Amino acid sequence: MIWGMNKADQQALNDVAWAEVTHAYGPAVDAPDMLRQLMEGGDDLEEATEFLFGALTHQGTLYSATLPVLRFCVRVLDQLSVEATEQVVAWIQFVGSLTRTSPEAPYAAELRAEAVAVVEALLALDARKGGEYYTRALGAWRCDAENGLADRVRTRLQECPVDGGTLAALGTWGGNLSTYLTSDDLGIRAAAAFHDRSNAGTAALIEVLADPDIEDVWLEIEPEGWLDDVADELLTRDLGAIPEADRAQLESLAVLYASTNFMPWEHFLQLIDAGHGNGVLNVDATRRFLRAVVDNDFLWQTPYAAAALEKAGLPGDREELREMVGGAGL
Repeated sequence: MIWGMNKADQQALNDVAWAEVTHAYGPAVDAPDMLRQLMEGGDDLEEATEFLFGALTHQGTLYSATLPVLRFCVRVLDQLSVEATEQVVAWIQFVGSLTRTSPEAPYAAELRAEAVAVVEALLALDARKGGEYYTRALGAWRCDAENGLADRVRTRLQECPVDGGTLAALGTWGGNLSTYLTSDDLGIRAAAAFHDRSNAGTAALIEVLADPDIEDVWLEIEPEGWLDDVADELLTRDLGAIPEADRAQLESLAVLYASTNFMPWEHFLQLIDAGHGNGVLNVDATRRFLRAVVDNDFLWQTPYAAAALEKAGLPGDREELREMVGGAGL
C-alpha cells in the first residue's frame, strides 16, 4: 500500500479501468501514479497538479478520464496536504466552471451529476484549507438538492471572508446581496449587482460596467468568466422600467463600449431604436451609439463589426451606416 493511502482508497483507484478512459494524451494509464503523487505531496505535487490541469482539462476540454479522477479527488479531499488541497480545489472549481458554461460539451452532464458529492466534500473541508478558490468552487458546483444543502452552503459562505468571489458564489446559491451594492470595493459591488435583480441592483450593474477596471476585477471574481457575461446579464433586466438617471447612465455606457477597444459593444445593438433593437435606447441615444461605432476605426479592422451589425438588421458597410446615422434613415 502506498504511504498516505488506505486500503479502501487504493481499492477505489484499482477499480477503475484506466486503460479504457482517456485524457488529452491518450489512455489514462498514468492516472493512478499521478493520483498517488497527489496524495503523497512533496516534490511530486507539481507534476501531479500539471496532470490535473494539463491532461484532464487541457485547454478547457473534458475527457472520459476526468470523471473517475474527479471522483477520486472528492473521495480523498480531506486527506491531502494543505498545498495539495489548494491545488485540487482549484481544479475542482475549474471542472465545475467548464460544466456550467458548456453543459452540452462531451462528459459535462456526467460530471455535473457529481455536483452534490462535490459540494458535500467541500463542506466537509475546513474552508481555510481550501485556499483562494474554495468559495468559487462552491459557486461553480451550484445544484438543486434536498436535505437543506443550499442553506448549509449559504451558511458556510457567510462564514468566509467577504470578497467578490465569495459573494458571487453566495449569490449563485440564492443569498441576499443587497447590502453590498454600495460597497467601496468594485469586486464586491460587481458580484452583488450581478446577482441582485432589483432596480438598485440594475443601477449598480450599469455603474460597475462603466468602471475601467471591471474586466480585470471580473476575472478575479469568475476565473473563467468574461465581461460579455456581465453585459448579457444586464440585458436580461427590465431596462425599459429603469429611472431616467439610470437610463442616462445606460446610454453613456453604450457609447463608451462602442468607443473603447475590446469591449462587448455589440450587446447594445439589442437596445437601439433601429434594426431589430427593442427601443430601450431612444433615437437620439441610438444615433450617438451608432456614431461611436462608425467612428471607431478599431472595430472595422475585422469583418466582425459588419457581421454583428447585419445580424442586428443594420448596414454592415461602414459608409452606409455613416450615411444612415447622419441622415433621415434613423
